[in-house]
Amino acid sequence: MERRAFLYFAGAALGAVACGPPRPTTAPKAEKFPAYGAAEAALFGDTIAEDFLGGERPQPIHEDERLFRRVERADSVFAARITTVDRDSQGDEGPHFSLTALPVGPVLAGRAEETAVTLLVPPASASYSWVRSLETALVGRPLILFMKRYNDAGAARIHWHLEPDVLPVRMAVERAKLSRTTRKVTR
Repeated sequence: MERRAFLYFAGAALGAVACGPPRPTTAPKAEKFPAYGAAEAALFGDTIAEDFLGGERPQPIHEDERLFRRVERADSVFAARITTVDRDSQGDEGPHFSLTALPVGPVLAGRAEETAVTLLVPPASASYSWVRSLETALVGRPLILFMKRYNDAGAARIHWHLEPDVLPVRMAVERAKLSRTTRKVTR
């Protein structure tokens, strides 16, 4: 019995030494991402589509050229659910919101995100009033997240756009992917 206990503790000690302490994760450097400006904000402006919360879409989804450009330029497009909505009092602009989006299912375009993604909603965002009025009502809602990392004033930051997770949006994403692939082949 003593020998088994000794082997157990010796093995655990060797395992702890071999694995070592956890390595700190470093945030990506802003310089490796494209600069964020007005053209980028038109696609990834930290916005929620009008019809996400029951509003009227300004044009049919299959005619939305911005959706096609988002698919082309996004780092990642995937189905997700909002798991948390937090109010952060940071900066001089007033409280910001942080939405945590958890990927569900396979990536629709771009690269897969392995973990939850934090989406910032500053007071200047067009979606700020919607998030402020709904807050926890957003939790659990299915959505399609279009996201891209940028160098935003020297800081690495995710900018995003949300669409409802409905069949017409998924079909438009697939058409945009097919269109992008066709253009790459014909170049």
